[in-house]
Amino acid sequence: MSSRDPGIDASFAGLRRAHRLERAPDALRRRALARARSLRWSLNRRSTRARGWLAPGWLLGLAASVAGGIWLGVSRLTVDGPGAAPSQPPRFGVVPSAEPAGPPAKPVRPCPKPLPTSPWNQAEVGLGAKVSGLEAEVIETETDCGPLTRRYLVRVPAGDASSSPVLIVLHDAGENAEEVQLPTRWWFDDLAQRERAVLVYANGSQSVLRTENAWVNAGVWQTDEGAHPAVDDSEYLRAVVEQLREKRGLAQSGEVFLAGYGSGAVMALSAALRHPERYAGVAAFLPSRSPRKEDLDGAPGKVPRASRLHSVFVALPDAPSSDASAIASEWMAALGSEPSAIRVTQQPRGIQQLDSSLAGGVALRLLRLSHEVDPFPVPGGGDPITRKASQARPFFLDGPGAAWAFFQRQSR
Repeated sequence: MSSRDPGIDASFAGLRRAHRLERAPDALRRRALARARSLRWSLNRRSTRARGWLAPGWLLGLAASVAGGIWLGVSRLTVDGPGAAPSQPPRFGVVPSAEPAGPPAKPVRPCPKPLPTSPWNQAEVGLGAKVSGLEAEVIETETDCGPLTRRYLVRVPAGDASSSPVLIVLHDAGENAEEVQLPTRWWFDDLAQRERAVLVYANGSQSVLRTENAWVNAGVWQTDEGAHPAVDDSEYLRAVVEQLREKRGLAQSGEVFLAGYGSGAVMALSAALRHPERYAGVAAFLPSRSPRKEDLDGAPGKVPRASRLHSVFVALPDAPSSDASAIASEWMAALGSEPSAIRVTQQPRGIQQLDSSLAGGVALRLLRLSHEVDPFPVPGGGDPITRKASQARPFFLDGPGAAWAFFQRQSR
């Protein structure tokens, strides 16, 4: 007899050996046999009961399996949809990790062509700037084609300049940060010193059409022909302001103004109207062309509530072969102004002033200048007596000064 219990079997084996050797008393043998009979009857009863439960149990298991399969199929169909691919079920014992919600990853665009390399040596980048009392700074911005090293010139007023406004000047295509001071005749330098503003001369990136006869550090803007498609000058200007605040201790709430000359005027308008939350005002002097839709990216009608931009100043060159009113209307429409809101004011001879407003209450002033009027007249930033005599001329216009006065009037 085997009870399938090693401990009980060992006891019975000992009793059998004692019985055979006749060493166990009769009373002990009777008690052992009675215990064995009762234990065997108990085991037989349990096995019979187990077999009774097991008979219908497999039917219940089969029914549960079928029901579970039907429920799983219905739940998949409900979640994934009738035409969707079935989702991958989780593995047993593995809890699927919840992925954090966030913006979709920016698609990686292939680089169309290598970035142009800068022709200057970083160790000698500040030698030419020191002549005019400026400091040269090097900055690196990221593009789809890798990092791009660029430069700019800066002058900070003496004393506490933490709350000083920032004026960033953009040169014409094919020029550099030092060269823009010549056609503007240092009027921006004079304005910055008079208003205690931080003056910055930005430098465009190298053109992909650059020739050997180009000026050292000569650059173009993304609105110019020859600009590398991966260059983002709006990001470059933002990085310049952030670096100034980190290295020069300027206040985050300080006002930033953009000014441009030639094609730099088109870029200044594009940057300010695309990002009105970054700049308080923009001045465009003698722009090379009117802004296109791709330059502004629909910005005039999308001025956010958090906008800082309050003033746009444009000084247009004379165009004798075209109708003056037609040119003014073209510019007003390009900037997003309603023609019915234009107010025309006749200024001193050779200057026509048009005032209007853009989306979000941004004030717009447009000056049409005859060929006799130069927004950067000679002399500029020179002797005060000579300058005063020059300002007495009927065709005199201090372009940067007029734009700054317009900015200050709108910021009140």
